[in-house]
Amino acid sequence: MISTGLGALTVHGLGASAELRVEGLHAPLVSGALRTAWQRCGEPVWGGVPAAPVTVRADLADDSTDSLNRLLMGTTQNVTRSLIAARLGQLFLFHAGAVCRPGGEALAFVAPGRTGKTTLARTLGARFGYLTDETVAVEFDGTVRPYPKPLSLRLDDGPKWETAPDALGLRATPASARLVRLVVLRRDHPVDAVEAEELDLLDAVTVLAEQTSSLGRTPRGLQRLAALLDRTGPLLVMHYRESATLAPVLAELLEGAG
Repeated sequence: MISTGLGALTVHGLGASAELRVEGLHAPLVSGALRTAWQRCGEPVWGGVPAAPVTVRADLADDSTDSLNRLLMGTTQNVTRSLIAARLGQLFLFHAGAVCRPGGEALAFVAPGRTGKTTLARTLGARFGYLTDETVAVEFDGTVRPYPKPLSLRLDDGPKWETAPDALGLRATPASARLVRLVVLRRDHPVDAVEAEELDLLDAVTVLAEQTSSLGRTPRGLQRLAALLDRTGPLLVMHYRESATLAPVLAELLEGAG
């Protein structure tokens, strides 16, 4: 469970920790929903660097689940921003999802929004350890700092809902993980197939820089990114149309990495 104290919640991820200060008329309801959604991020082992606190105004317009869900989704965005801000320049922060094998070998799939990261994290997380579906924090030595946040999913054709990893049956988040493979997703294939394109080092660094938070503030950022790619192998761009077709390809890639 998320740690509690004096009405506050603390979430841990990306190697940082942020206090959630829940205030307002519906604070008990909202606090309970946050504890459920963020239960995987309650382990202090995921934290470390203090992040700016996040105030959650629990004054719902009505008692509908839609009103609560909008608040939960907004809170997820604010928590992520706070944790990222605390780690800028200290490690790589990729716009990516990630899963890992039992031994801690991790695969990160890098992509902008609306390209299927969450769907892939849900699918692959049922087989491998779930690390995150949104932001992958990688130390310069390749160590991955988990961020097992709730997933924003559309359930039963309704609105998207912040859903706890445990509620989706995702495998446990490992105590430690190291990045062994990086891929970039391109949802641009004209048919239901997957094609892998291997990039040379210069193109790979250029592509990843576009999906990395504040690389310019990272000391020797380009050189360190090149060194990371040297350890994880050539960067692959996966051209695909449907996540269902891509998921087994990524699973095979992770099983063969290491």
